[in-house]
Amino acid sequence: MEIEPLLKQISTDLFLEYERQDWGIINSCSDRVEEFINYFNKNNEFPTNIQFELFELIVASFNDLILEHKEDNTTTNLFVNFVVSNSRKPFLDIIDYWKGIYNEEEFPVAKYFPVIK
Repeated sequence: MEIEPLLKQISTDLFLEYERQDWGIINSCSDRVEEFINYFNKNNEFPTNIQFELFELIVASFNDLILEHKEDNTTTNLFVNFVVSNSRKPFLDIIDYWKGIYNEEEFPVAKYFPVIK
């Protein structure tokens, strides 16, 4: 399945900007982590390439949430459970990417990934 029409539809559904390159990073929003996780979970029939884009959106959004000091137990637990329950290919590639660029000042989200091997 071609990714562009579906990603454009998801962008419309979620009121996000459609930009093919780095879609998840461009559209990250710390205030919408829970909404994005719920959308991902409700649409688990999406093709893998679309799920990959949504997963990246969620991780980038949670990274922003940490940087903006908006962490709370509910959202953090939701995020950690989401990552753990989706710690399989192709999402391991995203997890490995964020682990590889980890630093506390810019990319702290990887500190939530140590349980994933």
